[in-house]
Amino acid sequence: MKKIGKMAYKVDLPHWWSRQLHPVFHVSMLKPFYEDTADPSRGQIKRQGLKPKVARNRVAEAILNDRVITASRKRHLEYLVKWQGHMDEENTWERVADLSAYTDKIEAYHMQKVTRASTALVGENVMGCPLHPPSTAPLHPSSSAPPCPSNMRPCALVSSSSLAPMRPSSTAPTRPN
Repeated sequence: MKKIGKMAYKVDLPHWWSRQLHPVFHVSMLKPFYEDTADPSRGQIKRQGLKPKVARNRVAEAILNDRVITASRKRHLEYLVKWQGHMDEENTWERVADLSAYTDKIEAYHMQKVTRASTALVGENVMGCPLHPPSTAPLHPSSSAPPCPSNMRPCALVSSSSLAPMRPSSTAPTRPN
């Protein structure tokens, strides 16, 4: 502790308080410290260590959805987890760091998501062309409908029965981390 002026003192604070608390205090806010000779450990701070989040004896059945949230200017990926033996109302959003034991479920979710997205687009108006809304999109180039603008790819795919599920193209916008 160091005296600053007539009515203020600068206090040596623990490092975890130094970012949140200014170290200079008015004398009215301070009182003398008298060490307890009966229990010398009384003045020492005992902080409990950080523990990883425990899943409370739950087992993940499936990953249902994902989202990116922003907290304290940092983006975090979270997954919606369906817990085995629990009702749908008990599904919870969990951070990816807390799901390290369920990497197989996360991989299965992403594979299912890619397959579901690619099969859903087959036969639909993929590009959202204003000339060809989904109900009138031409299925064949010989159609009498006006062609798509030159800067767009064809609006519709040929047929859902002749195509296998596709992977997203490398030109598709990527999802931020």
